[in-house]
Amino acid sequence: FDLQPDASIWPELPALNRMATRLGYAMSRGRAEAEVAWLYPEWKVQNFPNFGVEPGAFESETSKALRAAGLTYTRVSRNALRDAVASDASLRIGEASFDALVVSDVLAADPSLLASIQAAADAGIPVVWLGDFPTRADGLVDASARDAEVAMWVESLESSVDVVREASEVAPALLSAGVVPSLAPLDENGTQLSVAHRRVSGGELHYVFNESFVERSEQLRVAGAFARLTLFDPDTGEQLPTMLDGDVVALTLGPAQGVVLYIER
Repeated sequence: FDLQPDASIWPELPALNRMATRLGYAMSRGRAEAEVAWLYPEWKVQNFPNFGVEPGAFESETSKALRAAGLTYTRVSRNALRDAVASDASLRIGEASFDALVVSDVLAADPSLLASIQAAADAGIPVVWLGDFPTRADGLVDASARDAEVAMWVESLESSVDVVREASEVAPALLSAGVVPSLAPLDENGTQLSVAHRRVSGGELHYVFNESFVERSEQLRVAGAFARLTLFDPDTGEQLPTMLDGDVVALTLGPAQGVVLYIER
């Protein structure tokens, strides 16, 4: 942008900065929460434009499917997953805990990575595997022996994880396994809103954002018992009227508009 006093956006900047500061403060409280850990694939650098990117551009079908189901996720590295601790149906990676694991686009893998995925499945954590299993180990050191280890782990995983072939099958598999979104859409077609979730003292904060350029109205079911739900406008900081029916909150968000939900537990 041409940011100087004669630019048309100049008078809007103070309000924009206040909104960004207000929202940044709220969504840095407590710790981030996500239901799903999604293994990051081998890194591939893509050249894409920096400007004029429309909503949903460069988003994968798997990401769209998870978001539509109301499921939040964090991409995790192979090294992080190898160091994960799996117990009592919870997968702990660093300071984060997850209810499920999604694996996709793994063409070659270190046997220790597959061992960690098997450990997660053995601990009762739902594991959804999208696509084919690896047929070889990565790297060339002791290739034959490590390829044999990969084949051994794959044989074990085939009977331990839920294998799906299409991205559209990932979210239904997770929901069928008992993974519960913090804000679940009532519409059978899912939600088109994006959700960020943080756990704070006494409850949770959600930022719900309409990425599209059209108004959207949706109903979302709050998981678990709660004492009170309050909505805040990040543009003004003011409390908004709450349309709440039992555990279902109704939201209407304008184009590129968001709202902060504070849920007191």
